[in-house]
Amino acid sequence: MIPDHFFVPEPLRITSATTSDGMVRVRVGGEIDMATIAPLSEVLTVLIATRPRAIEVDLADVRFMDSSGVKALVRAHRSASAGGCRVRVTRPQSTVDRVLRICGLAETLGL
Repeated sequence: MIPDHFFVPEPLRITSATTSDGMVRVRVGGEIDMATIAPLSEVLTVLIATRPRAIEVDLADVRFMDSSGVKALVRAHRSASAGGCRVRVTRPQSTVDRVLRICGLAETLGL
């Protein structure tokens, strides 16, 4: 039997802008999970390679984040730190904030 419909995850909305002092702000919207993580991981990898002073990841419009998102942020933090850059998370919704704090990442990600 063929189902009437299929689940297709909503793609993440990702924008970035560089400030005059060399910091990059990345704004993310949607749900971060294993089905949607690839674009965010790619954006963070590309930005880290440009060696900005810092990367600020604004999660105000992220409704949900699973371990895929946590892993991407930790990898970005480690990679950026090796190059002298800081990755910081800002404005997470309460559910996302809770996930990051339970994982012990509040201090690491600047919450």
